[in-house]
Amino acid sequence: MNNKKVNIARQLFHTMIISLVFASNSILAAESVWTVPRTEYGQPDLQGYWFITSQTPLERPESLGDKKFYTEAEARALEEAALEAESNRYLPLDANRPPPPAGALIGQEADINFAPERSTKIARVNGEYRTSRIIYPANGRLPLIAGARDLYQRWLDDGHGAFDGPEIRPYGERCISWGSQLPLVSDPFRTLQIVQTSDHIVLFGEFGVKQLVKLNGEHMPAKIKKWAGDSIGKWNEDSLEIHTTNFRAANSYHRVPSTDELEISEAYTLISENELLYRFTVNDPNIYSEPFTVEVPLERMPEGDHFYEAVCHEGNYSLPGILAGARRAEVDAEASN
Repeated sequence: MNNKKVNIARQLFHTMIISLVFASNSILAAESVWTVPRTEYGQPDLQGYWFITSQTPLERPESLGDKKFYTEAEARALEEAALEAESNRYLPLDANRPPPPAGALIGQEADINFAPERSTKIARVNGEYRTSRIIYPANGRLPLIAGARDLYQRWLDDGHGAFDGPEIRPYGERCISWGSQLPLVSDPFRTLQIVQTSDHIVLFGEFGVKQLVKLNGEHMPAKIKKWAGDSIGKWNEDSLEIHTTNFRAANSYHRVPSTDELEISEAYTLISENELLYRFTVNDPNIYSEPFTVEVPLERMPEGDHFYEAVCHEGNYSLPGILAGARRAEVDAEASN
């Protein structure tokens, strides 16, 4: 075979190899393209169990100012510290440790030590390691109006004591609901179950906060107030958008205080098979100087893990004891005068 024929053969061989490589890459790309799964009703399928894996707080630490993101090295250091703290939580206690100081407040250390595993990751959205879940305002903090008061603070300012009656106690102690206004508005509520039908969606939080969303419906009259508000949802392409209003004034949560003028706009967007981005904006002109917006990445719960309902039992009988103890303290105080 002369040189000319050899060169032609080589060129054909190289062309064939390049064609096979491109064809192989095209096949792999086609196989790796992810499409949003659909329910039998043709809607994006968000169903399943989801949880927040992030240690990133709702509000940015004041010391960070307007620093919106950590570097990768900073994020890794924070994650390693959280993992070490999580490991230390399971270590045996020192048998020779001294007792708590006399008069010291005894908390729920036993419950905390044996609580489920805590989140250790830094929230990462669009490749950015977030320093807070609040993305607006720029300082990553709640834009509270100075002197703003929710229902409970107004009662206290009017001279009522914190133990005057059941109404002034947190509604979690009354087993009405235990947590923020909606399932994932604030910690420690980090686990969510989503169930879909053709015209309704149920969002069920780990601590019993339930949100029933009517699709393409209308809000109830403003005078009808509900503990979890009145939620109307719609699909905007592949995102579930929800608007909730008609909250009760007594639904104020200490980490995110509110009044009966609270409105929350949410969006759930599936970004991969196991990743869900949750974004919401809170507006309450009685408490906040402007609306604030939060982004929270969620991960699908691993197969084999379980979702356990946190049913409120103790509060059903402990509240009378709390109030009875306050009455006893009042009697004792009067007797000592």
